[in-house]
This record gives sequence, structure tokens and C-alpha cells, in this order.
Amino acid sequence: MSEKKKIQYNISDKKKRVIPHTFAKKVGGFTLVETLVATTILIVAITGPLFIAHKGIVLGTDTRDQLIASYLAQDAIEYVRYAITTNSNAGSSEGGVLTGPEKDLSSCLSGNVCKIDSFTNTISTCVGGVCDDIVWDTSGEYYTYGTGENTGFNREISIDWNNLIGPGSNLVGGLGGGTEYRVDATVSWGKLGRSVTISENIIDWRVIFHP
Repeated sequence: MSEKKKIQYNISDKKKRVIPHTFAKKVGGFTLVETLVATTILIVAITGPLFIAHKGIVLGTDTRDQLIASYLAQDAIEYVRYAITTNSNAGSSEGGVLTGPEKDLSSCLSGNVCKIDSFTNTISTCVGGVCDDIVWDTSGEYYTYGTGENTGFNREISIDWNNLIGPGSNLVGGLGGGTEYRVDATVSWGKLGRSVTISENIIDWRVIFHP
């Protein structure tokens, strides 16, 4: 019996010694320097695409605003052309095509700036030389000076009919006889004072071909 017990003890003792201590591996962590380097790399990797995306949004917004401003300026030019043609059809000639009888553009003359609402078909002088901002009518989806959301776009129109190449001038470069009118439409917007100006000389061709 004592020998059997001795064998069992030896086996049990052997099992105890078999337990490996190598299973308890030492787990290492990041050092502070490694953490800072990894964080820096991550920030650089994220900041680059975000900066490019931001610049793209800014550029897209600026391009959109420039297109809108250009269309608003051209809208004013076309309205003045329409007013001159309408007055001419009504029988006016020379300088009279700017003052009536159908459309009176006198508020845009003599150094004044005016605002033209092509939707409501109205022309008015900007008080103190300062025009109101154009608003966006969300119900009808059009630009106007009535009620709506302020767009931040400001439009000024002026007509010069008394310069060297204007109506009544027979100097070099002028058509003379009240046939040529210079129209300037300036649209400004934004805190940085961005602006677009479209200028056009409108010629009353009826006076030229049918004096």
C-alpha cells in the first residue's frame, strides 16, 4: 500500500510541476510618444480631406452667388431694353424713350441709381442712393422687392444719357441724335463686398434707320 501511495504522490507531484509558467505572457502597451505620434498622424489624415471639402464648399457657394448676381444684373439690362422699346413703340423718340409714355426711367437718370422689379414691373429711385436688398419669394420662387427671404443681393441701376457718346452728342464715338444709352447694373453681396457689374450701350436703331 505504501508503494502505491508513493506512486500516486509522484504522479500528482509531477502534474503540479507540469503547469507551465510560460502561459502568463507579459502584455505591453503604447508609450506616450507612440500615442502622440499616432494621434498626430490621425489628425493629419483627417484634416487634409476636411480642408479640401471645406474649400470645395466655399468655392461652390461663391460660384453660385456669382451666377445669381450675373443673372440679376442681366435681368435689369433686359428690362431697360424692354422699357425703351415699349416707349418707342408708343411713339416716343430720342431722349423721350427713357421717360415715357409707358415706362418712366427718369429715376435712373442724372446720376441717380434706381431699383427695378421686373416681376412687379415697377421702377423707383433708391432713397439716398442706397437700394434695398432683393428678396426671394418662396411661394412663387422669384426675386422681387416685396415680401420674402432676404437674399443679401443688392442691385443698383443707372442710365447715362448725357455723356460724350450719349443722346444728342455728335462728337467722335457717339451716334448722335438720341440713339445711344449706357446702362450700368451692379449687383453686390456678401460681407467681403463682392460685386458684379454689367454695362451695355443700348442703341435705338429706329432713330438710325428711320430718322
